[in-house]
Amino acid sequence: MRNERRAAGALRKLERFGLALAIGFLYLYSFPYFPGIHSANELPRIYLTRAMVEDGSFAIDSGIAKWGSTVDVSEYGGRHFSNKAPGSSFVAVPAYLAVKGVHAVVGGEPTLGEIMWSCRFFAGIVPTLLFLVLLSRFLTRFCPEEGPR
Repeated sequence: MRNERRAAGALRKLERFGLALAIGFLYLYSFPYFPGIHSANELPRIYLTRAMVEDGSFAIDSGIAKWGSTVDVSEYGGRHFSNKAPGSSFVAVPAYLAVKGVHAVVGGEPTLGEIMWSCRFFAGIVPTLLFLVLLSRFLTRFCPEEGPR
């Protein structure tokens, strides 16, 4: 009887772990990136991250010069700025530094797709998955059954 309970508990943990892995895989696998559309949602954020690291500035002129403009850009005083909230760009700075560091060792310049993936991973996917873990633990108070939670 005792071994059966342990086995059932281990199976439940394995199911939860499998579900968490499946959710993580779906977040990581679905990476739509179409260079031709110049994503108005992500490019200004990436340009801002790059400008903060490379130029020590919030003006994204160097990113626009390198990769082209996008529609979600504001112009002021002859300079271009991201019109997005800067929080995700601040969070993405370590990811940008990491991909830049890898390319410094390997050689070459990181592509826009590599920068976008690393920034999306570290500034979007990882915080979302951590939030889901915290949310699940929080909801244990209100919904102790694992299935509905």
